[in-house]
Amino acid sequence: GHGRSQGLQGHVDSFHDYVIDVHSFFTQVVLPAAGNLPVFVLGHSMGSIIAMNYVTEYSEGLKGYILSGTGAASPISGGKVLQGITAFLSRMAPRARIKFPLPPEFISRDPEV
Repeated sequence: GHGRSQGLQGHVDSFHDYVIDVHSFFTQVVLPAAGNLPVFVLGHSMGSIIAMNYVTEYSEGLKGYILSGTGAASPISGGKVLQGITAFLSRMAPRARIKFPLPPEFISRDPEV
């Protein structure tokens, strides 16, 4: 991600690991705290893909979901050739990194974020 977490950033062995983490957070923290209030899942960018996977598997107790910046069916996705190259590189070098080309200020004006 864009944070300062320890460890190898941007790699997960299985995307389902994210879904399991979200489910644990929702069942142990969010749903008990919400009481009778409606609960929504909100995901932006990569979080929107995690949210889509989550609500596909675990929708009980949720009122709905809000997705932003999904990139789904984007007209600028790069086409089949770029998608094929991306899939190939992902299989051949799953831990390879591409430097984020934008400054942190692009993500947030708050330097603490």
